[in-house]
Amino acid sequence: MYVYESDLFDLAQTLKGFPSHIKDVRDFELGNFNPKFASGGIRFHFHCVDGMGHVEVDVEIRTDTYLSGHAQYASFFIAVEPAAIDNFVSELQQKFSLNSSAYLRGN
Repeated sequence: MYVYESDLFDLAQTLKGFPSHIKDVRDFELGNFNPKFASGGIRFHFHCVDGMGHVEVDVEIRTDTYLSGHAQYASFFIAVEPAAIDNFVSELQQKFSLNSSAYLRGN
């Protein structure tokens, strides 16, 4: 999957301040989910699961079709703390270099 640095900054902007209330939902997609195109993609769906502000992120991944000729899919969810999202946003907003990375740490 190929993304531009600006895509990561857009992801950071989308997640900034999440969650702002218990019905807050944020969605973001990187790459491409159209099976006619190579490169694959990933979708994120951030949402609160209860009135206490507990957060989950639903993740869908589509693989590149280049090698196998067909896409493979995976979906799962991760429970995360709002503070972990804040840290992830901070890491994404930093200037990236070839060896930099950002992590969203789950519970």
